[in-house]
Amino acid sequence: MILTVQTDRFSENAKILAIGIKTYSSIKTWNSWEYASEEEMLSDFINYFLSKDDKIIIGFNVMKFDIPLLLLKSVNLQTFSGFFKKINFSNIVDLFMILTFTEKGEIKGLNCYLEKYKIPSAVSDREMLKLYERKEYRKFEDAFERKLQSIDELFLRLWKKVKVDDRDVF
Repeated sequence: MILTVQTDRFSENAKILAIGIKTYSSIKTWNSWEYASEEEMLSDFINYFLSKDDKIIIGFNVMKFDIPLLLLKSVNLQTFSGFFKKINFSNIVDLFMILTFTEKGEIKGLNCYLEKYKIPSAVSDREMLKLYERKEYRKFEDAFERKLQSIDELFLRLWKKVKVDDRDVF
């Protein structure tokens, strides 16, 4: 499953604007404007997440931002221990870490890698925030779903570069 979180800033105090998951067959999002509180949105997301059998989580910068933020924000929820356990038993593929390693430590954002691999660019976080602030929720949702699809396409492009028979990775 592809996982991404959209926030209003890049910090532990960030407000979660949306959470998204892409599986082989569907995209599911949780949008803050559809819930009375962030806690309610997180609870709904976690219940869905726990109901799925997926054991692989794929994302861009999920190890350093998305997952820690979701854990911090959900620590007081009744479902926290189940969520924590499932996260810890999952295999996590962080494309940011892989690409930083293959680029010899050079740190780049998602859109730089999308451009490099000729994948249609995702809307920048700054633009996503502007859409949210202007309450252009339909455009926000479309852009957020494109971001999930772009992360998935980036993963697939990287996966094709792995030579299983020769045991060469990248």
